[in-house]
Amino acid sequence: MAREHARIWLDINSDDEFESLPFDAQGFYTRVVLTLDDLSYCGVARWLPKKLTTKAPDLPLPRILTAAHHLEAGRYCLFDLDTEEVLARSYIRRDELLRNPKMAAAVIKAYSGIASKMLRAAVVDEIRRVRDEHPEYSSWSHKDVGPALSKIMGKDGSAEVPYTDQIPFPITDGQSVPITNRISNPDPVQISNTHAVQNGESIGYADSVPIPSTYTSTSTPAPLEGYVGTEGHQRGGLDPNTPPPPHCPKHPGGTDRPCRGCGAARERREAWDAAQPNPIDLRAQRRADFWAEVRACPDCDERGLIEDDANDDLVVTRCPNHDWQETAHA
Repeated sequence: MAREHARIWLDINSDDEFESLPFDAQGFYTRVVLTLDDLSYCGVARWLPKKLTTKAPDLPLPRILTAAHHLEAGRYCLFDLDTEEVLARSYIRRDELLRNPKMAAAVIKAYSGIASKMLRAAVVDEIRRVRDEHPEYSSWSHKDVGPALSKIMGKDGSAEVPYTDQIPFPITDGQSVPITNRISNPDPVQISNTHAVQNGESIGYADSVPIPSTYTSTSTPAPLEGYVGTEGHQRGGLDPNTPPPPHCPKHPGGTDRPCRGCGAARERREAWDAAQPNPIDLRAQRRADFWAEVRACPDCDERGLIEDDANDDLVVTRCPNHDWQETAHA
């Protein structure tokens, strides 16, 4: 069954966590990941980032990896670089693929095609979660797919096969690099027959060649902890709750030209951002609090369900004492 369309729920517009992602990450998720031709009914596809650079003329590899890093940090996407696979984590749940047995059969078949043990474990977690949140789905008891779903849910989840982050943040160390001539010539470009452009030198616009907008550093990235440990004396009495500027004082609005100061400022800002409370931790805590409330409720069982068999027909409903939207976006 080949997909002909991708579903995007409009409540994404009120998802604070998703909207806290950089726009590149949001766009990469909705425009690229969810529309991948080979995205399976488990939400898994081949992860070939270099191939994805053809999706737009201004989509270089560093931009893709930066978006992927943010999606991974938010657990919207999980990756396995060894098996070259990417998982849109909530795909099964958000597309309601286990609602009916026919689509559940497609999910079961897709699960067997996942090579990564980490991603398989994450899919097991998602299927278990759907079972907890939607016990009314007919697939769980269907004679053709019910046993297979039970077997999958009995396999190792992320607690047994923990996920490890795969996409490092492409941090640069603020060092400028020699400018080449766009013809795969690694030698520095000569400016006005004077001397080769070296690191840190300024370049006059009138005499310089066009400079590509995407620079990558060839030196070793500086560690993030430098902002907290070795540069604390440079911050003076600044409010620790105020983010440091992302650019140097000479370029408050940023610059397309190489600048050591802007590079260092950018690293400090990224380190500050990384030290802030993780929205994913907050989301997990909110979900844990929700289920603790459900378990303490005297009117429903630990899954938040109320069973009524007064008329010899078992009717299962969700307990109205709880805000079920708490679990909608995580």
